[in-house]
Amino acid sequence: MANMTTQDNSYRQLMLGNNEFQSVLVSGTGTIKAGTIMAYSNGKYAAAESSDLSGVLAVLPNDTEATSAGVATRVCIAGRVDMNLCLLGESAASADALNALRKNGLIPLDVKQLND
Repeated sequence: MANMTTQDNSYRQLMLGNNEFQSVLVSGTGTIKAGTIMAYSNGKYAAAESSDLSGVLAVLPNDTEATSAGVATRVCIAGRVDMNLCLLGESAASADALNALRKNGLIPLDVKQLND
């Protein structure tokens, strides 16, 4: 009998298509996780806070080691993203944060996986 192979198809994708990216400076401390909603302030992007969503403009596509001085990276500024993978801080993005993305060219979609 042949060996059986198990394949894990649970891969989830944050960027869903028609995405546009911009090279920017990201400031913060430590690792900022992929999917974090980013706000623009004082010439740099930083992780958005639930108390102030006025500057929300982008989603971070990859984990980034941020510094207070800023590190060069790319952020997604337009296109479709999986809303279930978007983060506001360490938590799932709120409806208000997702609406802020919609106002700025990002389209958060509710993607259902077969194993969810």
